[in-house]
Amino acid sequence: MKGSFHPFLSDVNILIVSNKIKNLNDKVKISLSLKEKFGYIFQFHIVNEKEFETYKFFIDKMKEIK
Repeated sequence: MKGSFHPFLSDVNILIVSNKIKNLNDKVKISLSLKEKFGYIFQFHIVNEKEFETYKFFIDKMKEIK
């Protein structure tokens, strides 16, 4: 639920925007690799620029990292 936070039940959503990732198979491989490395507290969303246009309507706070 948005706005509620629990240190043991909540996750951190990470949105990765890249046009270099071409298909769903690559997205899944990258996401699983990131989860293995950083843990399952993070939820990774990997999208291209076009898909990002839909996602940005659901983002309250965003920090761009290059």
